[in-house]
Order: sequence, then C-alpha cells, then structure tokens
Amino acid sequence: MAEKRGKGIYNAIAMEGGGAGFVTAAGTAALGGRFRLAKFALVCLLCAGPCHGFDHSGLDAVLKAYVNEEGRVDYTALQENRTSLDAYVEALAAISPKNHPDAFPSRDSRLAYWINAYNALVLRGVIDAYPVTSVKDIKILSGFFNRTWYTVGGESYTLNDIEHDILRDEYAEPRIHAAINCASIGCPKMESSAFFPHRIDARLEEAMHKFLNEQRNVTIDETKRIVTLSKVLDWFESDFTGWYQKQFGVERANILDYVALYVNGDRAGGMNRTWSVAYHDYDWSLNDVEKQKDGP
Repeated sequence: MAEKRGKGIYNAIAMEGGGAGFVTAAGTAALGGRFRLAKFALVCLLCAGPCHGFDHSGLDAVLKAYVNEEGRVDYTALQENRTSLDAYVEALAAISPKNHPDAFPSRDSRLAYWINAYNALVLRGVIDAYPVTSVKDIKILSGFFNRTWYTVGGESYTLNDIEHDILRDEYAEPRIHAAINCASIGCPKMESSAFFPHRIDARLEEAMHKFLNEQRNVTIDETKRIVTLSKVLDWFESDFTGWYQKQFGVERANILDYVALYVNGDRAGGMNRTWSVAYHDYDWSLNDVEKQKDGP
C-alpha cells in the first residue's frame, strides 16, 4: 500500500513539474493544501518510487530573469514576482541529499544542490525582508546567517550551517567561495544561472577565475610590493592554502600561491609570493540593482 501511495504522489509531482523522474520545484509547489501538510510523509514516500535527479531549472530561470551581468539583483521585481523562487525553495524543503540520497548519485549532483540551495535561500531571505540596504540590517549580530532558519530536506538549517558544516567541511572545495553569494557587494558576483552537475567543475573554475581577475579582489602594487586581496581570501585562507598543500604535495603554502593559479599571466608576472599581503575592507552593501542605478 505504501508503494502504491508513494508512486501516486511522485507521479503527481512529476506530471505537474513537467517531467517524470525529476523532483521539480513546480511539482512540489503544486501539491498545495492537503499535500503541503503531508510534506514529511511525501519525503518518505518518494523513496518508494524511482527518482533520477533534482531539477534546478526553476532557480536557473529566476537567476536569468533577475540577476544582471554585473551580479546585481533586481530585488524589487523578484519580490513582486516571487512564485518561481518560492516553488524552488519548497522543493528544497522536501528533498535534499541528506534525506533522499538516491536522487543525488554523484558528488557533483550533491555539490550543485548545496551551492544552489545557499544562493536560493539568500535570495529568499532578502526578499522576505526587503527593502533593506544590507543583510546586516535584517537581523543584528549576523542573524541573517546564523539565526534565520530554513527547512531543507525536512531539517532546519541556517546559511552558516550550509556554508560551513556542509560545503566547507564535507566537500573541501575552495572554489565554492567564488560560487556562493551573500547578497553583498563584497561577495563574488551572484551568478546569473544555476549550477548543474554535468558542468559543476567547469563552472567553479570559471567562477574562481573571474573572481580573482577582478581588480577589486586582487590589487597588485609592484612599486610597494604588496598585494591587496578580497577579505574572502582572508576569512577562508586555510581552505585555499590547505587545498594547495594537498594538491601539490607541499608542506606550506601562502594565499598568493593559490591566487597565482588563477590570475591572468600579464598580472601574475608582476606578483611575487614573498610580497606583503593586505586585505580590502568588506562591503556589506546589498547587491541591489537599485544601488547600481544610484551609482557607487
């Protein structure tokens, strides 16, 4: 009986979401009313039927529609047209690699899920509070990151839980720091498309290359022999240097060793790993397209 009911609910989601075999944002949102009340039962019952992946196309459409080429977000428009984002967040609430691992058979599928989840929940958290000028204004003492809870796969997580306990601890992938966005100008720019498993490595490589070749993130002063870096590289220095040491079999590495892997040749030629390192102040201003219209 459980198998029959499980497949029935699964098929209903697949039909509403536009494709059998995928747990879709539109499908989860379409459950509505009585099915929404049975969310946790749904998660368990889904295991009785076939499941081949998690659909990120809903988030992809949102990012393409509301994030410009400079990584600024049109929060006003997104808040007014939030249905697709809310549907995607509802899908996150029901299914994750933790409670439904068969939907995420590869490391790449799990990594793509958690990066997309972080970025989607950041957008959700901002539009829930908008208008604001900084995520620091949403809840004091970093409450936006450590005291705002979201349901993901039937469990409660903060953004810090996802970033530190999952993305950093479980994947040891320093390039995630160029892929997740905290809705602030000081962050790497918000990507205008979702991450998908089949291109996750290439996308992470592109994101880190883009991040480290922005003048604001790596400023080289050959006269003073000093390199001034994004604060992100300071906060998570051990992630970058630890990866470098393991990858290249060296006992010690500094942050410039990692940066040199990505900085374009003409700029890298003017940088020496023995030079002094400083860090730019972090800009917590909201990455709002409205601020961009007003100028710096």
